[in-house]
Amino acid sequence: MKFRNRFVPRLRLKMAVYLLGGLAVLWLPAAAAAASPGRIVSLAPNLTEILYDLGVENRIAAVTDYCDYPPGAGTKPKIGGFANPSLEAIVSLRPDWVVMTEDGNPQVLERRLRTMGIRTYIFKARRIKDLPQEIRTMGRILGVGTAADGRADWIETRIRRIGE
Repeated sequence: MKFRNRFVPRLRLKMAVYLLGGLAVLWLPAAAAAASPGRIVSLAPNLTEILYDLGVENRIAAVTDYCDYPPGAGTKPKIGGFANPSLEAIVSLRPDWVVMTEDGNPQVLERRLRTMGIRTYIFKARRIKDLPQEIRTMGRILGVGTAADGRADWIETRIRRIGE
């Protein structure tokens, strides 16, 4: 009896932990998809290409005047140049997320968007070797981590081959 009195509560606790863990695993992808940005504004041609490559082109609400590749990017609404995008045009689109570069886009724009409650992401890759990690990060935020991992792995393979 003593053994059973100590064993059963521990067993119940373990079963509850496993059940909750299983439910969390099922819930997390749905939560990530719900939290992932629906309307994206891209403030640089390279970022637009990455978004297309990750398969989220249908979420792109607007791009810069210089975003003309892939071909579908040219048909997206324009918000100005990457060095001088229109804050009013961006805000009027009610984006969930604005992606921008660290060096090419005005930092003051990023601060103003944040004060208005618009989420931003600053792409910081300055060297080719930094690209895979930035792509993975964007993919996780967008809820397309598998696609991002695939593209990042492909880039890393190419970088290694060039170095050989």
